[in-house]
Amino acid sequence: MTLQKTALTVLMALVIATPLFAAQPQTRNTQALDDAQMKLGRLATQTKGMPQHRLLQEQQRIQGLIDDIQFGRTVDPASIDRALGDAERHGAW
Repeated sequence: MTLQKTALTVLMALVIATPLFAAQPQTRNTQALDDAQMKLGRLATQTKGMPQHRLLQEQQRIQGLIDDIQFGRTVDPASIDRALGDAERHGAW
């Protein structure tokens, strides 16, 4: 009986811990996207005209990726990398 209780306890612990481990990469992606979005927002307040418009568009695109991640939709990792790279390039304006 003790072996069964131990096995059941270990199994329950694994089932409970699995979503926690799976959520960690999404949190890192969301944090990196959030940081890039904030950076673009700061840069947009310092510019005018077409450069400001492009920065705000990029900021909206990043917000869409963040929303998709938070709502559990499938997001291509390449699109996250592309958005972060674009944010870095746009920051060089």
